[in-house]
Amino acid sequence: MLSVFEFIATLSTTLFCGAAVYINVAEHPARMGCDTRIAATVWAPSYKRATLMQAPMAIHRPLEPGRDLASSETRALLQKWGHTSRRA
Repeated sequence: MLSVFEFIATLSTTLFCGAAVYINVAEHPARMGCDTRIAATVWAPSYKRATLMQAPMAIHRPLEPGRDLASSETRALLQKWGHTSRRA
């Protein structure tokens, strides 16, 4: 029975690690290569899907209704989110 739990723990850790590496190495850097409006627009669905996994790092300000998606403040929030997710 212990070996089953060890397998599940190892598999879960591997999947989470793989997702974190993909986000930090490919997805978020590619997103930040876009202009701020596009980066914020494509970031929102990714964030919503990842909220359960990344609840402690949640910053909801980029999703505020009426936010200017092309603003420098939105860009700074996206950069902060990318930096925070790398520290997890």
